[in-house]
Amino acid sequence: MADESTDIASKKELSICARWLENGRAVEHFLGIVNAHEVHAEAITQYLLQFLSDNGIPLSKLRGLGFDGTNTMSGNNTGVQLRIRHFCPSALFVHCTFHRLQLAAIHASSEHTEVKRMLRTLLTIWKAFHYSPKKAEKLAEIEAVLHTPELNMLKPGDTRWLAQERCVRAVRQTLPAIVATFEAIYEGSGDAEAYGIVKLMCTYKFVACLYMLCDVLHIVAKLQGSLQAKELDLATVPVLVKGTLARLIELKEHPGSSTWFKDHTVVFSDQAALGNRNIIVNQVDEDNFTAKVYRPYIQSVIDHYY
Repeated sequence: MADESTDIASKKELSICARWLENGRAVEHFLGIVNAHEVHAEAITQYLLQFLSDNGIPLSKLRGLGFDGTNTMSGNNTGVQLRIRHFCPSALFVHCTFHRLQLAAIHASSEHTEVKRMLRTLLTIWKAFHYSPKKAEKLAEIEAVLHTPELNMLKPGDTRWLAQERCVRAVRQTLPAIVATFEAIYEGSGDAEAYGIVKLMCTYKFVACLYMLCDVLHIVAKLQGSLQAKELDLATVPVLVKGTLARLIELKEHPGSSTWFKDHTVVFSDQAALGNRNIIVNQVDEDNFTAKVYRPYIQSVIDHYY
């Protein structure tokens, strides 16, 4: 198993792991990191072959290859998997199961305007607090007053889907404090960006998208947790994936079965902090969102996976 990434110093590197049977039990072991000066398929193939040779690992014993779905790694014509199988035909290539579901969620998000807008706003929020200690301090003050959880927000990004899940969860939990903070920033300095963020966050579609993604990404994250288990039996992977897709289908057909989406309208209730903005949510808004965003988005995730 191998994956290419960029370290904190912006240097490309290739992480290499192995999985084998030992006394009837599956064992996974991190083998090492190779500096990848070039990251095209031919270069990565040579890095892997040289690494295996240097560490006395014979290709003749290779039975499986696990990479993500990028064309460089998984391409059927010139990808790394094909090049290595030229030397070792007995090795079967497996496209990372979780990566497939992650890509499905990414592609689905890109197809739905409301979801894209919400995710862009989350990135703007992260930047606002990450790069401004003054704004972060104001947020901490308001969190203490409103008794909301402390915002522990990771940078959202398409290639870090678990970070995306943690991000939407953190914003959902701290939403009243975030809105109040940007309101205070706007009132104090006339910051146009803060005003725009408040206007967008205090809309039904934004909050509904946030709660919807909390449900969808939670299901996806649970699958990743299961696939990362040290004692995972590969024979159970199809069952785990099938169960995840079944849960997504259930969510699409029955929004009331969700963990969070069924409660999203409470954000605009008289008891909630956002209620002071006099936002009225009616049944027409809910029905339109469910029909035009909620169900189509979840169906897109399912369709892209297949």
